[in-house]
Amino acid sequence: APPDAGLAQLRPAAGGPEASDFALFVRAATWPDLVRDRRDYPRFKKYHHATWHYLSAYWRAGAGGRPEPVAGLPVDAENVAERIPALYRVTADGRAPAESRAVALAWVLHLVGDVHQ
Repeated sequence: APPDAGLAQLRPAAGGPEASDFALFVRAATWPDLVRDRRDYPRFKKYHHATWHYLSAYWRAGAGGRPEPVAGLPVDAENVAERIPALYRVTADGRAPAESRAVALAWVLHLVGDVHQ
Protein backbone atom coordinates (compact mmCIF):
# COMPACT_ATOMS: atom_id res chain seq x y z
CA ALA A 1 0.00 0.00 0.00
CA PRO A 2 1.15 3.59 -0.41
CA PRO A 3 3.12 4.80 2.61
CA ASP A 4 0.62 7.62 3.27
CA ALA A 5 -2.22 5.08 3.63
CA GLY A 6 -0.89 3.74 6.92
CA LEU A 7 -1.76 0.15 6.08
CA ALA A 8 1.78 -1.12 6.68
CA GLN A 9 1.63 0.07 10.30
CA LEU A 10 -1.15 -2.47 10.91
CA ARG A 11 1.34 -5.34 10.42
CA PRO A 12 2.64 -6.40 13.84
CA ALA A 13 6.39 -6.51 14.33
CA ALA A 14 6.20 -9.52 16.65
CA GLY A 15 5.63 -13.05 15.47
CA GLY A 16 6.81 -14.90 12.42
CA PRO A 17 6.15 -13.79 8.86
CA GLU A 18 3.09 -15.99 8.42
CA ALA A 19 1.48 -14.80 11.67
CA SER A 20 2.30 -11.16 10.87
CA ASP A 21 0.90 -11.48 7.36
CA PHE A 22 -2.31 -13.02 8.73
CA ALA A 23 -2.65 -10.28 11.38
CA LEU A 24 -2.18 -7.60 8.70
CA PHE A 25 -4.84 -9.24 6.54
CA VAL A 26 -7.30 -9.24 9.45
CA ARG A 27 -6.44 -5.71 10.58
CA ALA A 28 -6.67 -4.33 7.04
CA ALA A 29 -10.45 -4.80 7.28
CA THR A 30 -10.50 -2.05 9.93
CA TRP A 31 -8.43 0.40 7.90
CA PRO A 32 -11.35 2.19 6.16
CA ASP A 33 -12.68 3.13 9.59
CA LEU A 34 -9.23 4.22 10.77
CA VAL A 35 -8.89 6.69 7.89
CA ARG A 36 -11.97 8.53 9.18
CA ASP A 37 -9.68 10.14 11.77
CA ARG A 38 -9.42 13.79 10.78
CA ARG A 39 -6.31 14.28 12.92
CA ASP A 40 -4.42 12.89 9.91
CA TYR A 41 -6.23 15.17 7.51
CA PRO A 42 -4.21 14.41 4.35
CA ARG A 43 -4.91 10.68 4.79
CA PHE A 44 -8.56 11.39 5.63
CA LYS A 45 -8.95 13.57 2.54
CA LYS A 46 -7.35 11.02 0.22
CA TYR A 47 -8.74 7.71 1.51
CA HIS A 48 -11.98 8.33 3.41
CA HIS A 49 -15.18 7.75 1.44
CA ALA A 50 -18.22 8.03 3.67
CA THR A 51 -20.85 6.85 1.19
CA TRP A 52 -18.97 3.65 0.40
CA HIS A 53 -19.94 2.13 3.77
CA TYR A 54 -23.68 1.85 3.11
CA LEU A 55 -26.54 1.97 0.66
CA SER A 56 -29.47 4.14 1.59
CA ALA A 57 -32.76 2.38 1.04
CA TYR A 58 -36.06 4.02 1.83
CA TRP A 59 -39.31 2.28 2.63
CA ARG A 60 -42.58 2.84 4.41
CA ALA A 61 -44.99 0.52 6.14
CA GLY A 62 -47.56 -0.75 3.71
CA ALA A 63 -50.57 -3.01 4.09
CA GLY A 64 -50.20 -5.28 7.08
CA GLY A 65 -47.00 -3.49 8.10
CA ARG A 66 -45.06 -4.88 5.16
CA PRO A 67 -42.24 -2.64 3.89
CA GLU A 68 -42.84 -0.93 0.55
CA PRO A 69 -39.98 0.79 -1.25
CA VAL A 70 -40.20 4.55 -1.62
CA ALA A 71 -39.16 5.54 -5.12
CA GLY A 72 -37.68 8.80 -6.27
CA LEU A 73 -35.43 9.52 -3.28
CA PRO A 74 -31.72 10.09 -3.90
CA VAL A 75 -29.20 7.26 -3.66
CA ASP A 76 -25.47 7.98 -3.57
CA ALA A 77 -23.81 6.97 -6.85
CA GLU A 78 -20.88 5.49 -4.93
CA ASN A 79 -22.26 3.11 -2.32
CA VAL A 80 -21.44 -0.28 -0.84
CA ALA A 81 -23.35 -2.22 -3.52
CA GLU A 82 -21.58 -0.38 -6.32
CA ARG A 83 -18.13 -0.30 -4.69
CA ILE A 84 -17.65 -3.98 -3.76
CA PRO A 85 -17.62 -5.22 -7.38
CA ALA A 86 -15.66 -2.18 -8.59
CA LEU A 87 -12.97 -2.61 -5.93
CA TYR A 88 -12.91 -6.37 -6.43
CA ARG A 89 -12.06 -5.78 -10.09
CA VAL A 90 -9.08 -3.67 -8.98
CA THR A 91 -7.83 -6.43 -6.65
CA ALA A 92 -8.12 -8.99 -9.46
CA ASP A 93 -6.36 -6.85 -12.07
CA GLY A 94 -2.75 -8.04 -12.19
CA ARG A 95 -1.87 -4.97 -14.25
CA ALA A 96 -3.06 -2.55 -11.55
CA PRO A 97 -0.34 -1.14 -9.29
CA ALA A 98 0.21 -3.20 -6.13
CA GLU A 99 -0.45 -0.09 -4.03
CA SER A 100 -3.89 0.36 -5.59
CA ARG A 101 -4.68 -3.32 -5.19
CA ALA A 102 -3.74 -3.23 -1.49
CA VAL A 103 -6.02 -0.28 -0.78
CA ALA A 104 -8.84 -1.87 -2.79
CA LEU A 105 -8.45 -5.14 -0.89
CA ALA A 106 -8.68 -3.35 2.46
CA TRP A 107 -11.89 -1.70 1.26
CA VAL A 108 -13.38 -4.98 0.00
CA LEU A 109 -12.64 -6.71 3.31
CA HIS A 110 -14.23 -3.84 5.20
CA LEU A 111 -17.30 -3.35 3.01
CA VAL A 112 -18.18 -7.04 3.03
CA GLY A 113 -18.14 -6.76 6.81
CA ASP A 114 -20.30 -3.65 6.71
CA VAL A 115 -22.88 -5.41 4.56
CA HIS A 116 -23.05 -8.27 7.04
CA GLN A 117 -23.82 -5.92 9.90
